[in-house]
Amino acid sequence: MSQAERTALDAVDRACALRRTAEIERARAIAAARSAGLSLKVIAEAAGVSAQRVHQMLTEAH
Repeated sequence: MSQAERTALDAVDRACALRRTAEIERARAIAAARSAGLSLKVIAEAAGVSAQRVHQMLTEAH
């Protein structure tokens, strides 16, 4: 494998790790918002997803 290929794969690995971290943080923030009493609709609007997706994420977290 060439140095350019290794560098490219390292960049992909870093991006994937950042994405996983962001997904975990988003799920925690959504759960915290729900625990604080916010509606699915309000959370969904803030997260840029549907209320159904918020519900799904909360269900998956348990």
